[in-house]
This record gives sequence, structure tokens and C-alpha cells, in this order.
Amino acid sequence: MLRIREGLRKKLERSAKGRAVSVNQEITERIERTFAEEEEWEAHAKDVEERREEIERHEREWYEEQARERALHGAALRDSQVLQALIGGDENAKVLRLMFLGLANNPNWVATPDSRKALADKVHNFLVSTDFKKGESR
Repeated sequence: MLRIREGLRKKLERSAKGRAVSVNQEITERIERTFAEEEEWEAHAKDVEERREEIERHEREWYEEQARERALHGAALRDSQVLQALIGGDENAKVLRLMFLGLANNPNWVATPDSRKALADKVHNFLVSTDFKKGESR
């Protein structure tokens, strides 16, 4: 036996009559619908929580990437400042640029004594064959 207020019973009877179903069917369907809605809200809440976690993960990754970029930028700036302090004039800058280019173009220069000597010979030849006052090789 289910006890309900008179006003609610009348609403249920009107709704059941309008839909051409029994009051029992009206009550059952309404109760089933509330459980279905509750399950839907729970699934939605779970989905929102999963998305929140995903967004937080993306946010952490973004901040980590920003920190890495700032660190790289800071390192590059420090390197640039060190190079500026080391090179002094145009001649020094030219020698360092060419040495760096030589290292970049010969990544295996350190592999063997012969490869180290070959790079050293190139640097030596450049240094002795360049007239730094005029900016040209002899």
C-alpha cells in the first residue's frame, strides 16, 4: 500500500487519464524515469570529472612546456651573453662562427685521432690563411 497526498493523487490521475494509461502505470513510469535521469546525471558527473582531470593534465603539460621554453630561452640568453663577452670584436666573432660551423658540419670530429687532427688542420689553415684586417682568406 502506497500512501500519497490527495493533491498528488489527483495530479497522477489527471496525467494518467490524459495519456490513457492506468494510475499504476503512470506512477511506475514516472519513478522509472527519475531513476533513469539519476543514472544519466551520475554518468554526466563522471564524464565531467574525467574531462576535468584531462583538462588539468593538459594544463600541467602546458605549464611544464612553458617552463622548459623559459629555461631554454634563459640558457640561450646566457650563452649569447657569454659569447658576446668572449668574442669581443668582429674577427673573434668570425673565427668562433666558423669553428662552430666546422663542428656542426663534422659531428664525428671527436671519433678518432685522425678526425680530430683533420678538424684541427682545417682550423689551423683558416687561421693562418685569413687576413683578419681585410676580412679575406689568402
